[in-house]
Amino acid sequence: MPSYKAPVEDFLFLFHELLEIDKRKEVPGFEELTPDMTQAILEGGAKFCEEVLQPLNQVGDEHGCTIENGVVRTPPGFKEAFQKYCEDGWNRLGAPAEAGGAGLPSVITFAFTEMGMSANQAFSMYPGLTTAAYSALWATGEPWMKEHVAKKMISGEWTGTMCLTEPHCGTDLKLMKTKAVEQEDGTYRITGTKIFISGGDHDMTDNIIHMVIAKIPDEDGKLANDLSTVNFFMVPKMLVDKETGEITGRNGVSCGSIEKKMGIKGNATAVLNFDEAVAYRLGGRPPEKKTDTGEKKKSKSAGMAGMFGMMNGARMGVGIQGIAIGEVAYQNGVTYANERLAGRSLTGAKNPDGPADPIMVFPDVRRLL
Repeated sequence: MPSYKAPVEDFLFLFHELLEIDKRKEVPGFEELTPDMTQAILEGGAKFCEEVLQPLNQVGDEHGCTIENGVVRTPPGFKEAFQKYCEDGWNRLGAPAEAGGAGLPSVITFAFTEMGMSANQAFSMYPGLTTAAYSALWATGEPWMKEHVAKKMISGEWTGTMCLTEPHCGTDLKLMKTKAVEQEDGTYRITGTKIFISGGDHDMTDNIIHMVIAKIPDEDGKLANDLSTVNFFMVPKMLVDKETGEITGRNGVSCGSIEKKMGIKGNATAVLNFDEAVAYRLGGRPPEKKTDTGEKKKSKSAGMAGMFGMMNGARMGVGIQGIAIGEVAYQNGVTYANERLAGRSLTGAKNPDGPADPIMVFPDVRRLL
């Protein structure tokens, strides 16, 4: 059975001996980062990751997410673990204080993220992508979105995703076909398909907020084969009343299937279909630009800074995933190398009372570790 022990002592050494974060009082967010405080956070986080998330890792791999009649369900125990995760406040460590978060700097939140990813990457991607999504919404959204949508994502009532990739294109955004048509009330209607959407649909919360990029067609309804019309939108799975924040009905977003990916089976990596879905443009309308000749040129692209901010946050998260998986792989590799018997050491038997030595005695095994 795989195991995981959070490297709390390593983090404390890095924080207070190497980085000396408790001496950075002049840096916003670092004023209260005493060794006692960071130790309490790390030890509490480690306990949750080791005792709640890690045991669900194998459950997620064996059961995976399922879809039946368009309804996506997470593996047994995931929903309850997510509720506990939010009740304990682990989802709010780095969120702005004015939005109900703890406002801790990323040096602390990344440490907890690493522990969560080591313990159960499939689970940890749900709150991880939610953080990226609400951060973009907090930076580019209208006041009602911050009050009625972002705050619910921060509290854990709702989750979020980022919807970029399409069946025919990935990072080459000029090839996108998903379109957003403006309506008289200022909203947009989005139509298209997005793939590889981590946490794209599930049963853990009442609503999922999709952060979507799409093209705005020209006056003739055609999509330009360039980046000038690519925009950033908020598309809720369930429609939200702008005045009260209450859910008013289902939006035109549906899960077509769960991707057949190797690993992270406990995370619903979804194909999402947008069918005239109500969408809200983020970042406002772009200002007019002047050409070299002084002619006014009207751009149709806006909000992309928010999208790139979200993507950069996700890139940081992927880097942490690599460290996290390396850590837990190393821990289990060491355990295996000390238990697995095969042959004898070149310098003489190290386990003379047993039938063979553990493979840890071989130099190449130690080199690999």
